[in-house]
Amino acid sequence: MQSSHSVNPVLTPSSAEPTTCVVEGKEQSRAEMRVLFYLLFPGSGIGRYTHELLTHLSTQDDVDAELACLPTFHWLAEAEYKTWTGLREIGHSIAWRRRLRFLTAQFANPQLLCRRIDEQRADIVHFSNINHFSFPFWRRALDATGVKVVATVHDVRRQAAMVNRRYETHQLKNFYRRADALFVHSQAQADDLAEFAGINLEKLHVVPHGPYDYGLPSAARDTLRNKYGLPLDKQIALFFGNIRDEKNLTGLLKVLPVFRENLHLVVAGRAGAKGHCTIANYQALSRSLEISDSVTFIDGYIPDCDIPDLFQLCDWVALPYREHFTSQSGVLNVAAQYKRPVLVSSAPTFIETLNQCDIGVVTDADDAARLKMGVEEIMNRIQSRYEHAFEEYITQFGWEENAARTIEVYSALCGTTSVGTFPSTNPESQPN
Repeated sequence: MQSSHSVNPVLTPSSAEPTTCVVEGKEQSRAEMRVLFYLLFPGSGIGRYTHELLTHLSTQDDVDAELACLPTFHWLAEAEYKTWTGLREIGHSIAWRRRLRFLTAQFANPQLLCRRIDEQRADIVHFSNINHFSFPFWRRALDATGVKVVATVHDVRRQAAMVNRRYETHQLKNFYRRADALFVHSQAQADDLAEFAGINLEKLHVVPHGPYDYGLPSAARDTLRNKYGLPLDKQIALFFGNIRDEKNLTGLLKVLPVFRENLHLVVAGRAGAKGHCTIANYQALSRSLEISDSVTFIDGYIPDCDIPDLFQLCDWVALPYREHFTSQSGVLNVAAQYKRPVLVSSAPTFIETLNQCDIGVVTDADDAARLKMGVEEIMNRIQSRYEHAFEEYITQFGWEENAARTIEVYSALCGTTSVGTFPSTNPESQPN
C-alpha cells in the first residue's frame, strides 16, 4: 500500500549497528504526539497488522510514529514509517539457541524499549506484543519513563503457557490493568477482556481490523485452477493460514463427504505446532473418510506473492473455528479484500462482524449437522450469485477508520481532545 508521501527509506548508520529508518518527505520536527510501537516478532499476522496500521498513521500530520522491531522485521524494506532495529534477535537455525534467544529477549527487549522511549521522548508507547512473562522485571523501568501505555489486544488470553499458566495469566492481567488504553477489534473482545482482567470498559476501545491487500492475482481463475491441478467444474473452498486445532479443520473434513461431487477443499498453510495436529494427521483423516480426491493440501508457509492467486481461484473461504475462538481473523480480512464470501463459526467476534456486514454465512461449527447446513447455504449463495456487502465492509472496517479512532484515543491520552463514542463500541447502535 502506498501513502500520500513519496518515500525512499534511508538507513543510518551502518548495518552492523541498530538502524533508524527515516522516511524522506515526512516532516521530522517534533509532532504533537510522538508514538513508539513495539513488536517482538519478525513477521506473523500481528506483524502485518502493525505494518498496515503504521503505514496509515504515517500519513497523519499530528502523529510522529516509529516502530521498535527486530533487524529481521519482515516488512522493513517497504516500511513507509520510521523504524528502529535495536531489539535483540530471537531467531536461530539451532533449536536450543533459538529457545535461549527467545527467553533472553523476553527480558532484554522491553528494557531496550524503555531506553528508546527516553531517547525519543515518546508520549505514547503502543505494544503490538506483550512480554507478560517478564513484566515484573521491566515494569519499573516502564513506569519511570512517564509514557502513556497502550496495547492492541489481538488475543485476550494466551493459548499456551511458556512455563506456568497461573503465573503468566496473573502477569498478563497486571499488564492490562497497568495500561492506559487497550485496543480490541470487537465489542465481544472488549467484554471478555473487561471480565478477564477486571478493568473498566472505558479503558477499552474498539477499532476495526482492516483488510489485507497482497496485490493482484497473477492470472484468471481457471488458469490458476489448472496450475494447481484443481477441478474447473466444482466449487472451491479455501481453508487458509496457520492451522491449529481450534480452527476445526477436522470438523470441516468430516462433513465434506456429503459434498464431494460438487465441492473441492484447498487447505493451504502450516500445521504441526507443538500439541496440534500435523498435515499428515489431516491427510490420514481424509483417506479414512474417502475424500482424498476432494482435498488438496498445500503444506507449509505461503509466500505473500501466492496469496492473491489462492483467493482468486476459490469461490469461498472456510473459517469453521471453535466457538471459544476470541480473536479477530486476519484470514477473514484477506477474504474481504478479494471479495470472497466466508463460512464462519458462531464465535462472538464472527457473529458481531457479519451482523454489521453480510459477507457470508454464520453457523455453529462445533455441531456437525449445523456445519453441514452452513456449507449447503454458502454453496447455494455461490450458485445463485448472492450479492455480499464487501464494499460496505471495506468502508466500515478500513485502515483509515482504524487510524482515525486510534489517533482519537492517543489525543485523549495526551490531553488534546476527548474520546468520542464510535458506533461499533456501542452495542445498541450496531446493525442487527
